[in-house]
Amino acid sequence: MTLVTSRLEALVIARAHAQVARLPLGELLAPLARFMPAELTAGAWRDRLAEVVAALRADGVLDADHRVREGELERRIGGQARTWPELSDRVLPGLALGIAADDAKARARLDGRDAWAAAIVGRALGLWHDGPPPSIAAMCDALVWREHGLISKPKRCPPELRAVYVQRRLGTDAGPPERLVRVLAAREVGAPRPELRALRDALVRGWLAGRVPGPASDDASRAAATVRGAAQVARGDDGATEAAQPAGTSGGRSMSAGGAARDDGGNPGPVDVIDPAAFAGEVVRAAAATTEGWFGDRKVFVSAVWDQLRREPRWSGLALAEFKARLLAAHRAGALTLARADLVAAMDPALVAASEIAADGASFHFLVLAKEPAS
Repeated sequence: MTLVTSRLEALVIARAHAQVARLPLGELLAPLARFMPAELTAGAWRDRLAEVVAALRADGVLDADHRVREGELERRIGGQARTWPELSDRVLPGLALGIAADDAKARARLDGRDAWAAAIVGRALGLWHDGPPPSIAAMCDALVWREHGLISKPKRCPPELRAVYVQRRLGTDAGPPERLVRVLAAREVGAPRPELRALRDALVRGWLAGRVPGPASDDASRAAATVRGAAQVARGDDGATEAAQPAGTSGGRSMSAGGAARDDGGNPGPVDVIDPAAFAGEVVRAAAATTEGWFGDRKVFVSAVWDQLRREPRWSGLALAEFKARLLAAHRAGALTLARADLVAAMDPALVAASEIAADGASFHFLVLAKEPAS
């Protein structure tokens, strides 16, 4: 599990900043349990945070009573001083969506679960690049327009049409577009359920790990340009770091505007530029290493391969939507083989839904290995 140290420091500082009196270590860390990565135990998470606190104390950022040095929060994440509920529920998850800490106007648009879900899906599918966060209706209309290859400004679509295209992304039963978008948002950020707090907490967990919802790079988008619904990227002219990266938090791995992993020197990592054949090699190696998601001896669910691949630091910023786009591009290039899940009644429906890749009327759920993986 790779966590960005500077962002862990910002999290601890945000929590400590909200207190003016002496705060014991246990009380300082207790509210941060909600952001614990699923890969860590409670003890490992607490130990990691305790190490961060010790380092901040050694640097004079925190005093012996865990009070924060004046101006430190602003230096780390920008904006003005705030309460812990505002920081934990709005500012920090907003950073994960590329919303600056001092952009109160953009955060005001995120006034409920549906608004947060639309923002997450808009980022994840490359439909929202800048400006205020979209509503569910606007995001769905943009998806319909893009799926039809239309370049004009999206017009208002019937709810039934909106639902069809979100449903294709999910591979689930039909339903109202609002509910489908909430479920898709939860899947994109790894939230256990499509509830407001779960969505926001999952955003913060991803941010701590250096991930943001969204496609990984312009290069990958070009490689998958023939794939309908492939992720689209909005990167600045100079390839600057993401909008969510506040001043003073550039230590460790950072993220590019599209969410691509970059090393400490700002150089693009493997997520930025890799041809389909090389990517296929990485994917097959990850598939052979995973012990989850197998169906028979040769087929493994796409989402299980993605989970395994992201355990490597250089792939930790790869979003599921971008992984699927690259996977389909490699399949079409003949570098690997994908297959459809036909016997769905005998399979985990969550794995089926999370793994589906839909394009041009076809759908895929499995990566097929050429031979049985080595034990």
